[in-house]
Amino acid sequence: MKQGPSAYTQPPPRPWQHLIQDLPIILLFAAAVCCLQMTDRTSVPNIFVAGRGVGGCNDGPGVMTLHGRGELVPMLQAAGALP
Repeated sequence: MKQGPSAYTQPPPRPWQHLIQDLPIILLFAAAVCCLQMTDRTSVPNIFVAGRGVGGCNDGPGVMTLHGRGELVPMLQAAGALP
């Protein structure tokens, strides 16, 4: 006579398992909240040069916009990130 699984053969429940699976989402939300507090933007990634938030790729003004204006390289040089 075959019986169903018993409490002794089942792995223990893991109530924290969903937290591990959702960790990237939780961290992304935490990063967005920190960015909002520091820069009034929720863009992730949010890039800082010499402690100044310059936004993401193309927002706030963003590194692509700064590069297109010719402002990114001088900004990075002034910060000591480029020679």
